[in-house]
Formats: sequence, C-alpha cells, structure tokens
Amino acid sequence: MCQGTAEQPVSFSLIVEDEVIYCGTQCSNAFQNLFAVFFVFQLTYPPMLVPFYRFFEEGIFQISPNNASTTDYLRMLGRCN
Repeated sequence: MCQGTAEQPVSFSLIVEDEVIYCGTQCSNAFQNLFAVFFVFQLTYPPMLVPFYRFFEEGIFQISPNNASTTDYLRMLGRCN
C-alpha cells in the first residue's frame, strides 16, 4: 500500500494477514520487504510477474534458485542497502 500519490509517495506498507507492516518512505525498501515476503514464506510469484521477480532474485540479489536459503537472502540484503 502506498500513501500519497504515485508521483509523490509519502510512505509504503505491506498488508499481510490483516497486519500492516510499515516499509518506510523509500520505494526500494518497500520492494525489498515485498520480495522478502515471497521468499521467506516460499510463496508463488504472480504468473505475469515471474520474469520480473526472477530478474531480482537471480540478477540483483544473486540468489540461486537451486540452493537459496533465508540466510543467503538476508546476507544479500545487507549488501544492497
């Protein structure tokens, strides 16, 4: 969820099982949190967005689909911030 306008967002939040998770004011932080929800809970990406998420998974976060772990993902997040 984005508060504000598309041109001037004020803050970002995720809503997971009726709980609001504040993600800050930066779009990049909000996306990292959104990606983490899919990764940590091993959720399936929306079919139309699979190539988009795979690009970030393998190209940006450098997570191998064959041996990815939560620890690997958290380690990569530390390098991206």
